[in-house]
Amino acid sequence: MLGLLVGGVAGGCGFRASSGATVDAGGGGGGDSAGDDAGVVDAGCGFADLVITCQLSFDADLQVMGSATYDTDTHVLTIKGTATPVAFKTVMIGRDPVDVISARDVHLGVSASLRGVGSRGLAIVASRDLIVDQDALIDVGDGGAGARTSCPDGAGTGMGNLVGAGGGGGGGFGVSGGTGGAGNNGAASPGGAPGAPELPFPTGFHGGCPGAPGGTGELLGGAGGKGGGALYLVAGNSIVLSSLAPIDAGGGGGVGGSHSGTRGNAGGGGGGSGGLVVLEAPHIMAPTATIAANGGGGGEGSDGADPGHSGDRGTRTTERASGGSGGAASGGDGGLGGSSLTTSGASVTDSAARGGGGGGGSVGFIRVRSPDPVFFKLSPLPN
Repeated sequence: MLGLLVGGVAGGCGFRASSGATVDAGGGGGGDSAGDDAGVVDAGCGFADLVITCQLSFDADLQVMGSATYDTDTHVLTIKGTATPVAFKTVMIGRDPVDVISARDVHLGVSASLRGVGSRGLAIVASRDLIVDQDALIDVGDGGAGARTSCPDGAGTGMGNLVGAGGGGGGGFGVSGGTGGAGNNGAASPGGAPGAPELPFPTGFHGGCPGAPGGTGELLGGAGGKGGGALYLVAGNSIVLSSLAPIDAGGGGGVGGSHSGTRGNAGGGGGGSGGLVVLEAPHIMAPTATIAANGGGGGEGSDGADPGHSGDRGTRTTERASGGSGGAASGGDGGLGGSSLTTSGASVTDSAARGGGGGGGSVGFIRVRSPDPVFFKLSPLPN
């Protein structure tokens, strides 16, 4: 079961389309309907581990050309600014509600993008093939679908201090985040604690954790970076990823400490952790792709002359996201985000004269279920 607890499908067999219409998941609605269920796959209700596929609708193909967004709270797919009907169903995976988009074939064209947003995780299930063309992207990173706004044992806020506040801790999920850096040369303004991991693997289906805010100096500390979201891709036949960076579930960068006039001395925010990605298909072909759930970099602390620079969002490569730096001469630099090179978020060990830097966010989780060898790069490596 990929280490996740699977709950029952909510709401019976009625399957809704985002236009508000109801689609019969059984495929043959009566009358002369022999053969009408050819698009509905029922492989013993089991060609996917985490959803019951015989209760999904596979009556149409889904093509995304250009920029698209799917909101798991409103269940609306928008392509090039136009609401587009799509079959969806909300299911429970463990205790977490997840929105499932289903179609016969799912195809993202060249340079297309599909951004998942909303409080629920996103699953995309194709009964045949799921294809992501060159330079196309499925993105649930930086507060995307299923990212959490708070977590048990989450990262701690840096200590406030008018002379120089501490940086926020980095979000933890796959492993621990980084500790925030101290401000005021280490005198009474420690950095925030790192966020704890959720080990050995998430129970349910949810995204990563945010970094914590930096401490308040003369002004507010920088906000913590958002966690990466949760994405489940399934195909009854094959997943084909031709893009170099087809899937992004990275955490957001921590915001630098604020500054106005001659006031600042605020801590930088901690980076957000990476999210959760699960791929499942009999065949997965992605010879040049990198699938990433990396952590975001921490924000730089501010001083009385300049604001701190924000950390970078989690990368779409195996490299680590940079922490904020170079903005405030007396503010502390933010920590690096986690990646497959070093999975934990970097702690800030130097004490800044003014605002301390935020700790880096950790990696999230990636799992791949396929009898095919894994030819693509994963950051982090599968748990």
